[in-house]
Amino acid sequence: MITSPGIGSGLDVKGLVQQLVDAERRPVEQRLTIRETTARQQLSGIGQFKSALSELQSSLEAFGDDDLFSSFSADSASEDRFTASASPSAAPGSYDIEVVQLAQAQRLASGAFADADTPVGTGTLSLQIGDASFDLTIDENNNTLAGIRDAINALGDDAGLGATLINADDGTRLILTAGETGTENTIRVTASGGDGGLEQLVYDPGVTENLSEIKAAQDAQARINGFLVSSATNSISDAITGVTLTLVEAEPDATHELTIAADRSPVKKAINGLIGAFNSVTATVDKLTAVGAGGEGSILTGDALLRGASSQLRGLISSQVDGGALRALADVGVTTGSDGKLSLDDARLNELLESDPEALQALLLGDDGLVARFERVVDGYLDGEGLISAREEGLKDRLDGLSDRREDLDRRMERVEARYQAQFAALDSLVAQLNQTSSFLAQQLQKLP
Repeated sequence: MITSPGIGSGLDVKGLVQQLVDAERRPVEQRLTIRETTARQQLSGIGQFKSALSELQSSLEAFGDDDLFSSFSADSASEDRFTASASPSAAPGSYDIEVVQLAQAQRLASGAFADADTPVGTGTLSLQIGDASFDLTIDENNNTLAGIRDAINALGDDAGLGATLINADDGTRLILTAGETGTENTIRVTASGGDGGLEQLVYDPGVTENLSEIKAAQDAQARINGFLVSSATNSISDAITGVTLTLVEAEPDATHELTIAADRSPVKKAINGLIGAFNSVTATVDKLTAVGAGGEGSILTGDALLRGASSQLRGLISSQVDGGALRALADVGVTTGSDGKLSLDDARLNELLESDPEALQALLLGDDGLVARFERVVDGYLDGEGLISAREEGLKDRLDGLSDRREDLDRRMERVEARYQAQFAALDSLVAQLNQTSSFLAQQLQKLP
């Protein structure tokens, strides 16, 4: 490559070659840049449209809940005393609830020992918690108060029992606490064999009680409409069909109302979600296809994909479903504004949910209901082999092709540059020869008489 002015001509060969190559490259490169920029912008626009359609697809999933139209709410008049939840198997009604007492776990304490390292004894310590039982071998390796605590805790959660130590003013005590509440989870401790020291930890109600009961096992109790109901835990789920009560605080002799009613909020949320997602798609399409005041179009103005999808979705809004009291979204109170966006008449929807929820369910969720129709259209665009994927692949292929053309252009420009360099080198050589001849002739003429 020539990197200095021509030896014979004095011309800036490098600069001239570069200018000629740039002049030949520039128009082709500009066309490629414009096409690449357009393809990338279109790919970005298709991505925005795809995202909006995905939100619409997600909003349709709310209608797949089997309990959408059969939900119930449970309203406690005093959540400081109890809370409640209702399943689809519940029935409307009201109940007076009195929280008599809360469930609690049994807790036992040993007598005071000098400290955690005080030996207690050896032998077999047998623990029974409810229907479960465990035998612990206590020997010289774990016969201290701390060692017995660790051996009990090593049984894990399945034992249903926890052990701790409390260092009080009068000494260290071993505390045993049942892992679950209720009278069915009482603790029984017996000892056998060894040196007899483990007898200090025996708790066999009615026989030997060397541990002190500092909290008795207790079932939760509540009165529902005056009838007593007990539970091993603070959750009562089998007293009222489909209703679970969670007791929070006892207040004997005081009643608070529980109201079970049909819950239409999930239906409202699903419909509003669908409308919001549809309006988002509309806004996205409007932005991507807008025409400016001067008539200039956006990157996807007139795009067949967006135009077709928008037309299909608008058609669904006005489409009718046969066979029911409600035939279209307009019957539900859904209207289309001048901007193409939807709005909902809440009063009309509430009226339908109270008077004829079955008709609304048939309109939305029937075999050929509106939700199924929306799903077919949206899935047709978003599926892996759908229209949007095909369009994205086409644009990516176009960008790959343009990238290949850039590489071809680079290779062609290398050949053009080499050709220009060769031509200028020949010109420079010719000029050098002519200059040499001129100098020779001048010298010869000076020698003439």
